[in-house]
Parts: sequence; structure tokens; C-alpha cells
Amino acid sequence: MSQEEEAQSQIVGGTTSTNRSLENGNSIRLVVLHPGTSSDTLSCDLITCELDQPPDYEALSYTWDDANGDRSLTQEIRCGPAYGKIAITKNCEAALLRLRLEDDPRFLWIDALCIDQSNVRERSHQVHLMSRIYHTAFRVVVFLGNRSFESDRLFDYLSNPKANHGLPEGEAVQLAMELFKRNWFKRLWALQEIVVARAAIIICGSKTIKWQALSRFFIGSISDAARDGVPFFDSRIFVDPAAMMLCGGLQGPQPIDLLPQLFRASQTFKVSEPLDHIFAVLGLVEQSATVRIVPDYNKSVFEVLYQLSVYFVERFRIIFPPPPPPPGCGCSLIFIWGSPNLHTLGYTDGPKG
Repeated sequence: MSQEEEAQSQIVGGTTSTNRSLENGNSIRLVVLHPGTSSDTLSCDLITCELDQPPDYEALSYTWDDANGDRSLTQEIRCGPAYGKIAITKNCEAALLRLRLEDDPRFLWIDALCIDQSNVRERSHQVHLMSRIYHTAFRVVVFLGNRSFESDRLFDYLSNPKANHGLPEGEAVQLAMELFKRNWFKRLWALQEIVVARAAIIICGSKTIKWQALSRFFIGSISDAARDGVPFFDSRIFVDPAAMMLCGGLQGPQPIDLLPQLFRASQTFKVSEPLDHIFAVLGLVEQSATVRIVPDYNKSVFEVLYQLSVYFVERFRIIFPPPPPPPGCGCSLIFIWGSPNLHTLGYTDGPKG
């Protein structure tokens, strides 16, 4: 059965019903992006499937906001008679237009379309599944936005580093530094999405490269700097801690004992709301270890921080003394996890198993 026939069989089977919220279990939605040319209106169907046995799909990793910081829902896509038109951001629309094939449907997981953003319980549960969703995808597609002269030169170079691209020595590093300024490299959720990916590609404008090409280049630049005796903090490749975490070798879910370090290292990343910072970092560690702290956007920042504080004391014998929060803002409490002002309880035994 072709992908198009498979999509139609699921749609006819009633899996696009809006009456079914995804607040529990292993069910997820997938976008079946309809084929079309540049002049065709964006359209898709939304199907529901079990995460244990989904059709082959790709998971999109992108930012809601565009290069100008605009994350307003000004665009829309037709999602079949059951869902109607769904509002999306300009950057989501740009990603869909770039990913749309001319002749075949494309199966995608996209947070803006596959999660009912108005249903807090569904959103919480789907965030809990996020690590599995990106790991189960046969490929993660990173969309960085529109091209630039610098991105084109870098992607051409990374596609075939041995070819003569006319790049002066050291210019590739400068081009990479420019790429790392894009919003995606500052997004905390991107770290989870790429760390658990089985395979990944990066799209920027009309250019596409494998994630490994950028990662290998990054690690190679570090090795070259060390070989040439460049001091660690003088090497320009190190000026972006977020890029270091993304490209520097994190692969797969991390051991639970690294959780304090992950909170500390994630300070430079951006999130749209405070709870995202906690849930995104928890998604980086082995799932079995975080079963006691389940994403729940109905809870306040303080409730989740209290729950996390109890877990840290029991598991790591660590207390993070929070400072008084500014009026009306719980954001500062998130970053206390990265503060050097932590205290370890004076116990001699190790972490609790």
C-alpha cells in the first residue's frame, strides 16, 4: 500500500474525528501534508495513530517565531472537514511550504497542528510523550528558515568539505558562528528533539545537509583549535554555549544523574514560558527516571518547582535555595537550578536508586 493509500485508509476510518482528545495513552496525531506546487494553497489531513505502531513519519523541529521574532498566528492551513482551518505562524507556514512535495503526501509530526494547544490536559500529556515522538520518527527535520548568503556558502561547504569552495582558511567557522545566531539554536526544546533523534537533516532555504555534517564540523573545529594551541575561551567556536550542547555530542536520553548539570547548562536556552524550561530538561533524561514528575500545565511554576525540589533532595541530596521572586514573575526560579549557590546535604551515601 502506498503512503497516499495508507493515509486515505486512515482518514476514511474516522481517525480525523475532532471528538477524540489525546489526554492519555499512546495516541498521537500526524499531519498528512497534501502534495502541491508553490501556487497551491496549503492543505493537509490530521490522522490519529498509536505511537507504538505509527506509519513512517518525520518530526519537524523549528521555532514558532520567525527571524523577526513574530510568533503571531496570522497564517492558516486547511486540515480537512473535521478540523477546518487551523491558524499557524509565518515560520510554520514557511516550513510547510518548504517540506511539501509536488506529487506525494508527506507524513509529519508538527506540534502546532498535532497538539490541540487550547486543551491543557492534552498539551501536558503530549509533552510527556515528546521524547518518544521525536525518537520514533524515522527522521527529524530541522528547519532554520530562509536562506542567506552565509548559510548557502556554509551548507555547500559542509555538503562536500573536500571540494574547493573558495573559502579562505577559517571562514567556515565564521559562517557557522553566523548560523548559530538563528533562533533555533537558542530554543531549549530543540535540544531534546535533536538529542533523541535517530537521524536528522537541516534545511535552510533551498539547501539541505545531514545533521552529522554540522556536528562533525563543530567537533572537528574544537579538535583543530586544541591542536593549534588555541586557548579554550579564545576559540570563537566556543562563544555559544547553546551550540556547544546541540552540536557537541549529546546523543540519546541522558543518565538521570546528569540532571543537575543539564539544568545548569541549559540556562542560555530560551523558552516561551517558565514551565517549558523544566519539562524540556526533564525530557532529556531517561523516561523511567522522571515518572514522578509528569508535565502538567495546569500546575503553577511554584508547584512544579516544589515537586522538583523534593525530588532533588531525595535523589541527589541537593538543595537549591530560591531567592525571593520578583512580583508577578516566577521565571527567576527556573534559573536558580543553574546557580552556583547550591548546597549539598551532608550525607555520606550516594544518590538514591
